[in-house]
Amino acid sequence: MNFEIKNLTLYNDLIFTKDDQNPIMKTEELSVFTNRVKTNDMNPEQSEYLTDGKWCGYGLAPEAGLIAGSKPDGVIPAGKYLFVQFFLDSQEENQLLCVNAAEALFLEASWQEITLKDTVFIRTLAEGNKKVCQLFREIQK
Repeated sequence: MNFEIKNLTLYNDLIFTKDDQNPIMKTEELSVFTNRVKTNDMNPEQSEYLTDGKWCGYGLAPEAGLIAGSKPDGVIPAGKYLFVQFFLDSQEENQLLCVNAAEALFLEASWQEITLKDTVFIRTLAEGNKKVCQLFREIQK
């Protein structure tokens, strides 16, 4: 699959929580991974693009705040990112699509000589009967 990589400026934090006492949107979820492939690695293992995965919960409703005493379980901080978005297919193919998209982000950063932070944010959104997957890698300053 060919991925269209974009530069994205996120102006506000996107906040996620596992606490359903908060005003959450169950159509939006976040998982966070670590990319272990180094810039000079010319033959990386594909499994190294997405390691140490952690589910961070559901999206906090826009314009809502967390209830008192609650902390976010995940945040995509405001900043500049390399970004890719695509529709998810069958359950078996989703993991491979995400790994391929993570690899595409890495290769695009190498091509543009951009240094990315190692955290890979994977946000999924339900749109009707389809699921959209978004990968974010923050551009290092």
